[in-house]
Amino acid sequence: MPPLKSLLGAGLAGLLALACTTDEIVRQTAIPGTSSGGRIEFHAVRAQYLDVTVTTGGAAYRFFLPRTEACDAIARSEADDVRYRNLALFGRLEVGDLSCDPVGILSLQAWRDRGPRRARTTAIPRDQATYRVYYRDADFALARGRFALTGLIGIPGGIDTVAVVPNDEACAGVLEREVASIEFRSAGKLPFVLVGERGLCPIQGFAQIQAKRDETRTPLAAPRLAGGNQPWGLARSSRS
Repeated sequence: MPPLKSLLGAGLAGLLALACTTDEIVRQTAIPGTSSGGRIEFHAVRAQYLDVTVTTGGAAYRFFLPRTEACDAIARSEADDVRYRNLALFGRLEVGDLSCDPVGILSLQAWRDRGPRRARTTAIPRDQATYRVYYRDADFALARGRFALTGLIGIPGGIDTVAVVPNDEACAGVLEREVASIEFRSAGKLPFVLVGERGLCPIQGFAQIQAKRDETRTPLAAPRLAGGNQPWGLARSSRS
C-alpha cells in the first residue's frame, strides 16, 4: 500500500489539475455566470480607457476598462487573485468587493475562438468602414466610426464604435484616408483588417464609446484613485 504522504500528494495534485481544468472549461464554454480565477496586468491609460491584460483559464485577454474609480483600482492592483465572470458584454472583473465590466477587447483572435466552435469558411466577408482618428500614442491609434462586421464575433454596436489599430507605417495611409474596406477572417491570427493601398492594417481591438471628459484640458498621466472633480482628458501612454 502506498505511504499516506504519497496518497496525500497525489490527491493534492489531482485537485490542482481539476481546478485548472475547470477554469479552462469555463473559458472555452463561456457559459453566462460562470467564473475563473486569474491575474491582471496594467499597461497604460489610453484616452478614456485603461489598458490591461487578464490571464485566466489558460488564456490571456487584453481589455479596455472604463476610467472609473473601481476599474482604476482593479487595474492598478495587478492582483493575482482577480475573478473573471462571464457576464455583460466582455465579462466582469472582481477583486475583493470591487467589480469592473470591460468595455473593449484587444484580443480579437482569442475572443473569436472562445466559446462554442464556429464553422470556419474560406469566404471573407467585407464591408466599407468609415472613421476618424481621435487619439494616438506611441503604440495605438483610436478611430471612431462605422465598423459593421463586429457582430460576426458577438460585438454589437459596429455602426458607431472605436477601433484600435497599431500607430505605425502600415496603418498610416489607411487612417489618413478615413475610409477603407474592412475584412473578417474566421481563422488565422488577424480576424479583422482594414485594406489599404500599401497592404493590410490589422485591427487590434474594438471598444464601446465612452464619454469624453474635458478633452481640451491638460492631459493627465493617470487617473487618481480618490474621487473629486479632476480634469479627465486624453492621456498619453503612462504607467505612473
